[in-house]
Amino acid sequence: MIDILLATYNGEKFLREQIVSLQNQSFSDWKLLIHDDGSNDETITIIKEFQTNDSRITLIEDGIRFGDAGKNFMHLLSLASSDFIMFCDQDDIWMSDKIEIHYNGIKDKTTPAMIYSNGYIYKDNINTHVEFITFHRNNIQDSIFLNGGIHGCCVMINKFLLKKINYIYPDYVFMHDHFITMLSVTFAEIIYIDRPLMLYRQHDNNVTGNIEISFFQRLATFLNYNNPIIERKHYNANKSFYDTYKSILDKKNKKLFLDYFRFPNANIIQRLLIVISNSFKVINVGNLVLKTLLRKPI
Repeated sequence: MIDILLATYNGEKFLREQIVSLQNQSFSDWKLLIHDDGSNDETITIIKEFQTNDSRITLIEDGIRFGDAGKNFMHLLSLASSDFIMFCDQDDIWMSDKIEIHYNGIKDKTTPAMIYSNGYIYKDNINTHVEFITFHRNNIQDSIFLNGGIHGCCVMINKFLLKKINYIYPDYVFMHDHFITMLSVTFAEIIYIDRPLMLYRQHDNNVTGNIEISFFQRLATFLNYNNPIIERKHYNANKSFYDTYKSILDKKNKKLFLDYFRFPNANIIQRLLIVISNSFKVINVGNLVLKTLLRKPI
């Protein structure tokens, strides 16, 4: 059994298409757990329509409101009970074999594991055939400076990963996918499926913002001094993560976190040494060295 976690808020425009894409999956042994964050459109009506004809769909009506998608997903994570867990955004579309391919890639793992795949950017109801994940994570060094996680909608984790942390979560989590990524690069085997298995919809109300496709947009962002190397919310989330799990971190990973925490208050020479000595990277070490020279630390 797989738990699919869906956090909703005013999703009436695209929600039906997403749920239908789940119902059309080649793998059918799943439960869809939905928690709404106070929608004032037809979202709840749509969910209840689907519930009428599909017993796998559960709307959790507990009256709790967060006003935050990440907290809503973390609430759902605390309620999940199956051996495998996926995260689902309300406005995307999954390819029909997405669940099956993820499950087949992780089902035999008996240690903490996370598996993820790519997807196509979907804009104005058009598949751009542009993949939105352009670099990949395997460890703390190539993840902690990225100010974000692998998109939660691309991910499946097994319960061995949650058992590793004894189902205890940090006091502060900025976004659920950042937390799941840091959890995975710290404690799990990571498996990448080199296939686009979903359409990642881009529109004006995206929670995490639209992805920059243009080379010139990306270059302008890279060169902008006022765009900090470390975003404060991600720094705080990483600090909360470290404080929660430091007792089960090995010596090497403890040092990586502590050097990362020193980075914002270090001088330019010290910051460069922190990056180079630990092989911290954003895509590669040279990229982060250049950022260190061009942009403010935090």
